[in-house]
Amino acid sequence: MVTQRVVDIWVALPPIFLLITFLSVLGTGGDGFLGLGRGPEVTLNPKQDDIWIWHTFFRSSVVIFSLGIIFAGYGARIVRSAVLAIKENVYIEAARSLGASNPRIMLRYVLPNIMPLVIILASVNLGAAVLAEATVSFLGFGIQRPFPTWGGLLDVDGRVYGVGHEWLSLIPGLSIFVCVYAFNMLGDALRDVLDPRLRGGR
Repeated sequence: MVTQRVVDIWVALPPIFLLITFLSVLGTGGDGFLGLGRGPEVTLNPKQDDIWIWHTFFRSSVVIFSLGIIFAGYGARIVRSAVLAIKENVYIEAARSLGASNPRIMLRYVLPNIMPLVIILASVNLGAAVLAEATVSFLGFGIQRPFPTWGGLLDVDGRVYGVGHEWLSLIPGLSIFVCVYAFNMLGDALRDVLDPRLRGGR
């Protein structure tokens, strides 16, 4: 219950400001973890002969970690509600009466029943994560240039050079739209496949 109250407070905070705070503190711009310069010192200033993955690995890892922490709170509330509903089923009581331990009940009965919900949540949240990453990159807190991101392309190329060259804004925007739409459709398809009630209806 205490953990859930903490999650409720976490979810009540505006996600975009949380994300910008994480990225500012962890240093996607090259200042390093907590501004101490650790991590990004590993060849984050591109040179002609350097391997590009080392320039963007730390920054992309910070963005992924921050998005995961923020979206975990929203998924935790839904998963908790599903677990509380499953816990009241008769087969859980039967397993408990036969002497099954709590870890065994969670692994054998609860986890398989919530996995479809977790998979659907993950696929739907992927689209929201793409939008969030594009937003922070547009604001300048994501992966920095010269490494391209859709939000960064909308910010620099689209905003600065977009007059008379509309495709510089249209192509990244359409790419974001198609990607988010595809993830949402994937979530709907997974729900139809994994939900036994919908399977029986067909």
